[in-house]
Amino acid sequence: MVEAASTPSLPSAAGAAITTAIAPVSVQTPVSANPMVEAASTSSLPSAAGVTAIITAIAPVPIPASVTSAAPSATPSFSAIALAALAITTTVATMDSYFADTILAATNAKRVLHGVDPLVWNDTLAVYANNYATSTYQCNGILKHSGGQYGENLAAGYSTVGAVEAWYDEIQYYNFSNPGYSSNTGHFTQLIWKSSAQLGCAYINCTGAWGQYIICEYNPHGNVIGWFPQNVFPLL
Repeated sequence: MVEAASTPSLPSAAGAAITTAIAPVSVQTPVSANPMVEAASTSSLPSAAGVTAIITAIAPVPIPASVTSAAPSATPSFSAIALAALAITTTVATMDSYFADTILAATNAKRVLHGVDPLVWNDTLAVYANNYATSTYQCNGILKHSGGQYGENLAAGYSTVGAVEAWYDEIQYYNFSNPGYSSNTGHFTQLIWKSSAQLGCAYINCTGAWGQYIICEYNPHGNVIGWFPQNVFPLL
């Protein structure tokens, strides 16, 4: 569940390096023929997708140094050395309308590219995300899934939009000719999963090396084994 060790990073625009990480994604196994109601999570597999202009902590597939995200703080980004002594943290999860509007719009901007319906904001999901983040995350870059009934994406060190960009960037590893689950693409497939209809997210501002921690919940959850062809579509 813990991401691979960070590699050397570049300083952020503010002069301080930021660290980034993306959590492994839980794969779901269907228990009935209806993908909208599946809930059982069988295993958590490591993710390989995260790219930033600074430091990435992703496993198992390395990302070339020349490949970076458009928004360094939007997905995992860090400095591995300089900020170790500056890790002053804040562990109060936050929900606000600007954050909600921003991450919902960024998510739906990706979904429309694949011809699937936009998600709608759900306060119950946001409260769930907020409660889990507040009770567990220590601003240390260790990302662990809640294990709840919803689909879930986690990121640390990214900006709000940057986290969505990092999750979506896994599209480069997805084989639309052979649809299915892969540890390299689980964030992407949950992001654009057709049957998911609701989104709720929260964040924690960590003032040290790990920047912003983001947790998003999706309902119904995606990544249901056997339902990828019906839910993950190529670009229009």
